[in-house]
Amino acid sequence: MQQAGIYKITNNIDGKFYIGSTKAVYERWPEHKTAARGGYHSSAHFQYAWNKYGEEAFGYEPIEFCEPGIRLEREQHYLDELKPWDHKIGYNISKIAGAPPPPPNKPIERIDPRTGEIKEYRTRDEAVADGFNEGSISSCCRGNMETHASYWWRFADGSTPEFVSAERICPVDQLSLEDGSVIASFESITAAAKSGAFSIDGISSCCLRKTKKHGGFGWRFSSTNPNSGSIQNTIQPIRYFKSADFIKPAEAPTPQESKPVDRIDPKTGEIKAYASIGEAVRDGFDRSKVSECCRGLRNSHKGFIWKSHDSELTQEQLEQIKQTRLIRHQTAVRRIDLKTGETKVYESQAAVEADGFSQGMVSMCCTGKRATHQSYGWEFVEDPAAPFIDKKKRPVRRIDPKTGETKDYPSQAEAAKEGFTAGKISDCCLGRRKTHGGFGWQFI
Repeated sequence: MQQAGIYKITNNIDGKFYIGSTKAVYERWPEHKTAARGGYHSSAHFQYAWNKYGEEAFGYEPIEFCEPGIRLEREQHYLDELKPWDHKIGYNISKIAGAPPPPPNKPIERIDPRTGEIKEYRTRDEAVADGFNEGSISSCCRGNMETHASYWWRFADGSTPEFVSAERICPVDQLSLEDGSVIASFESITAAAKSGAFSIDGISSCCLRKTKKHGGFGWRFSSTNPNSGSIQNTIQPIRYFKSADFIKPAEAPTPQESKPVDRIDPKTGEIKAYASIGEAVRDGFDRSKVSECCRGLRNSHKGFIWKSHDSELTQEQLEQIKQTRLIRHQTAVRRIDLKTGETKVYESQAAVEADGFSQGMVSMCCTGKRATHQSYGWEFVEDPAAPFIDKKKRPVRRIDPKTGETKDYPSQAEAAKEGFTAGKISDCCLGRRKTHGGFGWQFI
C-alpha cells in the first residue's frame, strides 16, 4: 500500500541532504536515482554531487509518515527547520514546498500581439529594468500565463510551452429541463458563465455529459441544428484559446506592417523603398527596430535611416544627420573600467572593434542610450580629464504637465523609491516615451 510522507536523501561523505515529500515514500527513491543517473535531476546542486561522489555515496530514508493532504505542510516544516535550501547545508532549490524551480535566466522575447513586433532581452533582469514584473514574465515563459503588460513572452530558443487558457470559446446552448428546448445560445462557455450564476466547469461538465444539469438548466455544445430539442446532442471537441490563433500569417500582414517604408543611406543619400516592413525584414532587418525608427524612437538601424513613405525628410535634415554621424564616428572615445577607474582612449569609434567591442553599443553608451558595454563605461573624449558619468546615477527632474511644477532627484534610483520605474524614467529622458506616472522627465 502506498504511504505518503517526508523523506531525506543524505550524502554520507559530506553530510549534505535533500528534503522532499511524496504520496508514495517507498517509490520515490527509484525516481530520484533514475533522474540522477540520466543527468536531469531537478536540483542541479544534487546532480553535481551525484556526479562527483557516485550513487553509492547517497542514502534514502523516510523521516515522517503523514496524510497526503498535509504532506506539503509537513515538508515546509522541515525546510524551515533544517534549511536544506542553503547550499552549505543541503541540495534543495526552493525555500517553498511544492514550488517549481525558477526558469533559467536565458534570453527571452517580448512580442506585441497587435503588430507582431519582437524585442529580445538577454535576461529577465533587462526586462525588469524596463518596468516589467519578473514573476509574471517567468509565468509566461513557463506557459502558465498568456500575457503580461499586454505582451506575449517566450524563451528565445523556442522552449516555451504553448499557453492554453481556461476560457473555452466553443458556442454552447442553454436548454430547458422540461422539454429540452433552447432557451439561449452563447458564443462561448465563458460568456454563458457570465450571464448568470453559472460556472465554467459546471457548464463544461454538462457539455461533456459528466453531469445532467447545472444551475437548473441543461447545457450542450451548439450543433448544426441548435433547435434539435435533445440534450444528448453530438459532442463537439472543445476548442481552447491559444496565442497562436491571433498571430496573423505572413501573407496577411497587419495594417502597420503593410505600410510602405523608405530606407535611406546617410552616407550617399540613396533611398530604397519597401512596400512594407515585412519586405524589409526579408532583407535581413529587424521588424521592431525598423518600426521604432519610423516612429522616431531610434535614429537608425544597421547604419540606415528609416521613415514612413508618406513622411518627408528634407535634404537639410539628411545633411545634418550625415554630418552628425560622421562627427560621432570620427570622434575619439574613452573606455572606463568601472572597478579600477583605468581608462583607455580610442582614436575613433571604429577602432574599438579591434578589441572585440561593438561600435554601435559604444555609440549608444556615449550618447546616453546605454549605461555600459561589456562592463565598461564609454564617453566621447571632449576633455581628457572629464570624469565618466554613470547614466544610471544621473540626476533627473520630474515635471508636472498640468502645473509646471518640478522636483529634482539625485538619480533615477531615488525617484524609483517614490513608486516610479527607473527604466521608464530613462525612456522619458531619452525621448523614447512622453510621460511616466503622469509626469514628464528629463536629465538635469
